[in-house]
Amino acid sequence: MTLISLIAPGQPVSAKNHQRVVKYGDRAGIRSGKAIERWYERVVPELARQFARQDMRTIRGHIHLDTHQFLQHDLDSPANPDADGILAGVFDALQKALVVHNDRQIVGGAFTRQRDQARPRVEIEIRVLPEG
Repeated sequence: MTLISLIAPGQPVSAKNHQRVVKYGDRAGIRSGKAIERWYERVVPELARQFARQDMRTIRGHIHLDTHQFLQHDLDSPANPDADGILAGVFDALQKALVVHNDRQIVGGAFTRQRDQARPRVEIEIRVLPEG
């Protein structure tokens, strides 16, 4: 089983709480919010750079994914995003960074949350599962 460790630096942002409605002519659609887009701009190139050091191609098989969320504020602070919003952002960032082909490949995982005011981040552990 292959283990890949990556770090998304900075305070995590929720991918769910920052969506906005955008009009396209006479139709409307949902688009990511500005905060998560800025987070992707910082994090996606960093994840891609870290993954490139692994000398691997985009993962296409099933994976188990753990995240360790280190938050800037006290854990119960409303200034922190909720855990599932962070997970959605991490899943999308991994796909945008071409680490995984699609977040549907994630078949299991877990998360932890703790405070690290000096160095907020998300530590990501990907276990590539054997085929079969």
